Parts: sequence; structure tokens; C-alpha cells
Amino acid sequence: MSNIWIGYSQEGLAIKQTDLKFYDVTKPPISLHGLPTERYGFRRLPDALCEAVPSVKKHAETAAGVRARFATDSPYLAIRLTHRDYGLGGPCTSKTAACGVAVYYEQDGKDVFGGLYTVPRDRQEGYEGELRLPEGRKEITLCLPTYTEVFSMEIGIREGCLLEAHRPYRIETPVVFYGSSITQGGSAGHPGTIYENFISRNLDCDYYNLGFSGNCKGEPEIARYIAGLSMSAFVLDYDHNAPTVDHLAKTHEPFFRIIREAQPELPIVLVSRPGYNLCEEMQARRAVIAQTFVNARAAGDQNVYFVNGYQMFPEACRDDCTLDGCHPNDLGMYYMAQSIGGVLKEILSSMKVDTGEE
Repeated sequence: MSNIWIGYSQEGLAIKQTDLKFYDVTKPPISLHGLPTERYGFRRLPDALCEAVPSVKKHAETAAGVRARFATDSPYLAIRLTHRDYGLGGPCTSKTAACGVAVYYEQDGKDVFGGLYTVPRDRQEGYEGELRLPEGRKEITLCLPTYTEVFSMEIGIREGCLLEAHRPYRIETPVVFYGSSITQGGSAGHPGTIYENFISRNLDCDYYNLGFSGNCKGEPEIARYIAGLSMSAFVLDYDHNAPTVDHLAKTHEPFFRIIREAQPELPIVLVSRPGYNLCEEMQARRAVIAQTFVNARAAGDQNVYFVNGYQMFPEACRDDCTLDGCHPNDLGMYYMAQSIGGVLKEILSSMKVDTGEE
């Protein structure tokens, strides 16, 4: 198991190794994933769209779902990261999720957790750290912070060790997720345990995280932007951010139709809010989303799917799957990934996708 070395000093987390060479993660052979094709630093939406829908701007500037991938045979790995923590995650988001960087490396055909870079409590604008890695060549994925704006990031490997491109995702065309703070990663223990990252590791697929806490309200401008993306599938999950049932009813099916009209064959997964309490409002919201599904199927659409959020959490541990009765914790994120990921696995295994293979 990897061992994180933490040495607090006035400068933050100390890097002890002196034979490191640093590389900018925005430059090859390192690949960045989870960002628009037209790059805007580590921001997840273009400036013009943030101007059209200003409520998403602050959260779009965070690096939720962004991943840096590469391969190396270095026995240790360091990072230097400059960022600004605006406290956007609120009281339910841990510092490790908001500002941390989770490390995964491939072992026996699957990604395993390799460690976590964490930030000292008094650091707001950047930190550094290092951890040990297993011997030999390793395919590495770094999951970037979910609730902080990242300005720059470098990795450090032992000088003389190789740095190569990570093998491509088996499914290179991204799955796109649009939703609330749950989609962005609120209340996950660290960036690697947001539900999309569970799915990405399980299905070996790339993805975009378009979760914007409190500010995903089904705006048509956002729908039109998403409709123009290259996607292998789309997950529509903004139930929690619709202010009222009536707002959801007025925006949900129109949002779906914008995507569908632009991409008639795209698999679209409609998700109702996860929860342990099947209250009257939750039932009404679920009915709205189910009606979008029923109407689409009645019109002959066979590429639309419905995931009932109330069925995500097992009955035996339903009460244990959220932090606050709303936001799923790591256990809840895992079960969300099992539920939504199960549908995506069926979709992606039955369709022709760009796998990067001959």
C-alpha cells in the first residue's frame, strides 16, 4: 500500500526527494480529461456560456471530474498545485474532496487507490506533497479537486525515470453527466470517490462532469451546449437543483428534447434524485422525470432510460448512504455508481463506440 509522507512546515507539505524532475500536467505526454475540447485552463465550461448563464460560473471554474493520466516507473510521485479554495462545497464537503488529489494506478487490469495528497488547513492558494509508488512501470490517474479552482499543476518523478502517455480509455468518447452538487462530488470523501469516477474505473470510460452545485436548473443554454458535445451517452440528473416540482416539470422534458433533436441516436439516461425518504415531493419529482421517459418511449425513442433514485440505496443500509439526508457519502456514491453504471454498462456494451482499438 502506498504511504503518504506528510511533513508540515511554514511552506506547507514538504517534498523530501531532491532528485525530482517536474512536468506540467497540461502538456504531453500527460493527458488531461474532463475538460472541453477548446481549453480554458482547468475550467469546465467556456467563458461565453458562463456569461450567458452566470450562476454556473464559479462552479464551472472548479476542476471536478478532471483527471491527469500518464505512465511512469518512478518509485515516488510528487505534485505541486496552485489553487484557490472559495469554500464552494459548503459544510458538507471535506477539505480532502474540495482540495485534495487522489492517486490511482493500474494493477492486474484495474485501477487501485494509491494515496491522497491533502492540503494543510491554513493553505488556501496551493500546496505540494509526495508519495511512494510500487516498483516498475505504472499507469497512473490523478483525480483533481472537486471544489477548488486550479491554476496550475505539476507532477514530479525521479530524474531519469520514464514518463509516457497513459494507454487510452477503452471507451474514449466521453459519457457526459449533468447535475447537482451530487454530480459535482459534494460529500464524497475525496475526488476519486465521486460516483462518476467509480463508473469511469469500472467501465474504463472517459467522462465529463458537468455538475454545478445548486445551479443546475435545466437552462436551455446549457442544454444546447451539451447537445453539441461528442458523447457516448448522456446522464441527466439535475432533480435536486430544480427549485420546485413545477420548475422541474417546465424544464425537464424541454431539456431532454434539445439533446434528442441534436443527437437522435444518443443514449440518454434520466435519473431521479437519490434518497432514503420517499416523501410526497420526491414522488412528485420522480413522476415528472418518469413522464419524460414515458413520453419519449411512446414516441418511439428506444435510446432513453430511466433510473429510479429511490431504488439506488439498498434497504438494509438506506439510512447510512447520505451525509445529511441529501448528499450521498462514499457508500452512497458507490451505490449510485452501481445503479447508473449498470445501465451505462448495458448501453456501452451493446453499441458501437470508439474504443481506440483496431
